[in-house]
Amino acid sequence: TIQRLFALDIGGYTPTKLLAEEVLSIARECYISFTINREQSSIELLAHTSGGIDVEEHDRAAFFRQAITPQTVHTVAEALAEYLSLPEQAFALEDMVANCLRCFIDNDCLLLEINP
Repeated sequence: TIQRLFALDIGGYTPTKLLAEEVLSIARECYISFTINREQSSIELLAHTSGGIDVEEHDRAAFFRQAITPQTVHTVAEALAEYLSLPEQAFALEDMVANCLRCFIDNDCLLLEINP
C-alpha cells in the first residue's frame, strides 16, 4: 500500500514523494552516471553493462569511465554505444548523453544517475 511505502526506512530516510511510472518491458538494464572527477577537474561519465541496486559492488575496472565536455559528447557517446554493445542506438545515446550533460552543468550537479 502507499502508506507502507511512505513508512519505509531507506538508509535512515523516509520517502516524502512517490513517482509512479508505466511498467515497461525491459530487455536489459544499464547504469549511467555523471559525476565530478576532482583529480582531473572534469565531468566524468561512468557506465556499466548492468544496473541495479548493487551497482557499486561491480569491479571498478569493469566500468566505462570517460571525461566529457559539450564538445566531446559525440565521441564519448560513440564509445559508450560500443561499450554497451548498442551500436544501433548510438544516435539515441548521443542525444541522451547530451541532455544529461546539459542538465548536470545547468543545475551544478555533483551526481546524476540513471539506474533502473
